[in-house]
Amino acid sequence: MSTSENYFEEVERYYKRNFIAAIIDNAMFSFIRIGLSPYTILPFYLKHLTDSNILIGLIPTVFILGFTAPQLPIAKYLQNNKQRKNILVISSVEQRLCILGLIFLTVYQKRLPDQLTIIFFFTFYLLYNLGRGCYSPTYIDFIGRVVSRNRGRMLGIGNFFGGILTLVGTGLLTGLLITLPYPQAITAIFALSFFGSLVSLAAILSWKDILPPENRISAEEQGVSSSLKKELIPPGNFKHYLGWRSIIAGLEMMLPFYAIHGLAKFHLADSYLGIFTAIMTISDTVMNPIWGWLGDKGGYLRIVIAASILGCLGAMIAAGSNNLFLYSMVFVLNGMMLSGQMLGNFNIIFEFATKVKIPAYSAMSQVVLAPLSGLAPVIGGFFIGRFGNGMSSLFAGFIGAIGVIGMTMNVRNPKYVKIQTSSKHGNLDD
Repeated sequence: MSTSENYFEEVERYYKRNFIAAIIDNAMFSFIRIGLSPYTILPFYLKHLTDSNILIGLIPTVFILGFTAPQLPIAKYLQNNKQRKNILVISSVEQRLCILGLIFLTVYQKRLPDQLTIIFFFTFYLLYNLGRGCYSPTYIDFIGRVVSRNRGRMLGIGNFFGGILTLVGTGLLTGLLITLPYPQAITAIFALSFFGSLVSLAAILSWKDILPPENRISAEEQGVSSSLKKELIPPGNFKHYLGWRSIIAGLEMMLPFYAIHGLAKFHLADSYLGIFTAIMTISDTVMNPIWGWLGDKGGYLRIVIAASILGCLGAMIAAGSNNLFLYSMVFVLNGMMLSGQMLGNFNIIFEFATKVKIPAYSAMSQVVLAPLSGLAPVIGGFFIGRFGNGMSSLFAGFIGAIGVIGMTMNVRNPKYVKIQTSSKHGNLDD
């Protein structure tokens, strides 16, 4: 049996183990994010420390830009290093230490000036997201090699179970906000996320990494050795996709403000933050397996477009709704949008890129999208101060709609383009 045959046999031998461990990790990630949500919990936390909408808008900016900054260096490192799982483990541990730091910060913040608490908060949060940025391209490279099929189903199932766990978490979150004062409720919420992160870490440690034979790696790397150096401007259809996807990022202008605006607009108790989070979580939970199934069938470009349309509709409702029930639909639609865009943004890389270029394309995607996506919430905070929440939401929906129309008209579905190209060259595995 050849070396390549041994490699593929080993991938298949550990496929089930890696598939299940990835589902557990994804499920726990969904649970973790409830307590670290840059769109609900963290803006609520910071609102008690500052009235600045710019600082509140900075939370998603740090979330996005901190995540993006390490991507290209890590992608370069992956091309020339065999010990790739080490990055997964190191970055995972670093993220969990940062969550622990946030827990201690909320315990001791009453002894600190608010300004210093804010500085410590953004420091821990930046380091946490830098860890996420180191983890992401390594994770995508890992999944691309050891989970050879049904990736959309894997993410959909993982996020579905994660949503169920998160529903339990939102019930606890609501109870904590009712029974505990600020900031003790936030301490307990962060602690829930930390517990979920430890379960996730156990799943990560159980993964079996399988690298292609050395001669196979060398041959592939020779063909794309300059991919990260020369393809700083994405090629062809991928460039069109990233351009219109950047415009769709305008929808993110208002995401961190919907919950805290709803609390103030309808004079609601803090516990309604848990209800808003639960609504978004239910929407996310129900849609994840549906998006994954639809994306595997028809391609993830369609998922990104459909999810973005729902986000536009949510922004329009937020702009004009004076009814609490109707306003709650904003969180339904944004939960659907976030789950669809998350699945779409992740899986569409596999449709655009050959296997060896997956880390490079993933890094390019983050580098191109991050500036506008990261700046959007800060712009949203500025617009709210000048024009109010209603007009700012309307503007966000309008920008998103322009991006959806452009993507629909100018981007070819990479799933079918890749199949046609591979068929011409007689190779469906690239």
